[in-house]
Amino acid sequence: MKKTAYVKFSAIGFTICFIFYGCGGLSKSYPAVSIDRNIAFSPAKAADPLRLVVEIKENGELLLNRIETGTINDPNVLSAKIKVVFDDREKNKISEKEILIERTGVVRNEDLDKLIEILTNLRASPIRIIQEK
Repeated sequence: MKKTAYVKFSAIGFTICFIFYGCGGLSKSYPAVSIDRNIAFSPAKAADPLRLVVEIKENGELLLNRIETGTINDPNVLSAKIKVVFDDREKNKISEKEILIERTGVVRNEDLDKLIEILTNLRASPIRIIQEK
């Protein structure tokens, strides 16, 4: 009977722990969502002049709206440029801070995670990762 009680208590304890803490610590969670390329760049809509697209290439090179801005291992130029854009928008009472991420080639998950973390620290939101069909 003690064994049964212990098993029930352990199961209840695990369930309570899982409910309160979820899967925290097992993987990083950033505010990034996937978006289909056809939705992000719909030909039916006019291009958004406030759109910021960060491209990350297979070799770690970063581009902001097709302008070279460093690498994933040295993202200081990218961070500085985005900060200037966001500061300027804030001064002009523009709250738009959306960033689209476009991957070129096979980008390592670690590099994508690092980029999302950088953009999150800059208070970009929402962050959308463009998906190919």
